[in-house]
Amino acid sequence: MKASLLLLLCLIGFWSIASPAVAQERVDFFDREGRRTGHAVVDMKTGRVDFFDVTSRRTGWGRLEPSGRGERFDLDGRRQADTAIPLRRPAK
Repeated sequence: MKASLLLLLCLIGFWSIASPAVAQERVDFFDREGRRTGHAVVDMKTGRVDFFDVTSRRTGWGRLEPSGRGERFDLDGRRQADTAIPLRRPAK
């Protein structure tokens, strides 16, 4: 009984590691001197984008269009300046 429970837990752990993560991509932002200024996590499936500062604190969210143009909002829901996020084209 104990061995089968341990085997089950190992299989669940393996599946959670081996299964692909949700279709998310991280995009890092840099200034002109090459210093990292933050990043965004893009969910390619839903088009949602979450923005973070250098210390990984969430600064806002947005929506992404297939063209790469996006809408950005702060944490209070106020619209911010539009932004463009370079995206890799999915392999066919």
